[in-house]
Amino acid sequence: MSKPALCFMVDIESLGLDPHCLITVIAVTPFMSDHSWEGEPVKYNLNGSEQKNRTIDFNTVLWWFEQEDAAIKSMARSMRSGLNNRNMDMLLAMVYDLQARAGEFGFQLNACEFWFRGPQFDCVAIETLLKSLGIKAPWKYDMVCDLRTHMRSGGVTLDDVTPSRSFLKHDAGEDTLFQIECHRAAKQD
Repeated sequence: MSKPALCFMVDIESLGLDPHCLITVIAVTPFMSDHSWEGEPVKYNLNGSEQKNRTIDFNTVLWWFEQEDAAIKSMARSMRSGLNNRNMDMLLAMVYDLQARAGEFGFQLNACEFWFRGPQFDCVAIETLLKSLGIKAPWKYDMVCDLRTHMRSGGVTLDDVTPSRSFLKHDAGEDTLFQIECHRAAKQD
């Protein structure tokens, strides 16, 4: 039997849907591919005023105001917290944290899987932001994994997964935890 892989579930919250949207927070939660271990989410709150040439979509902003009060407050906290942060510092800290976590488990970062619920959005948005700051993405292109495809292959939909804990939709950290549960459900089928 092969050794389980160290994985990172990644989710963002943003003010748009295109590859160059303004990102307010990136959350990353480590877990083992066999689900023998799961870490806690780490959130990196970004400074919107430092994201020059990033887009804000009016319809996405309106969508945010239609969400639960707790989700709106979570987004507002992330944005307020991000005002005190330098994006370069936060993103470099994220890369360093990922490398350190991989090393703790005896992995090289380039051997870790990075899971996104739709890499065409979250992954690409992060990569364009990193590139604009001259930072290389911490994942190898062939280690980016799509949770939606995994779920479809496992015959699992979001409605099939009952969260094991109460969670707030559209809080990036809590979303990563639910997405790991979706990964587990798809793997069991």
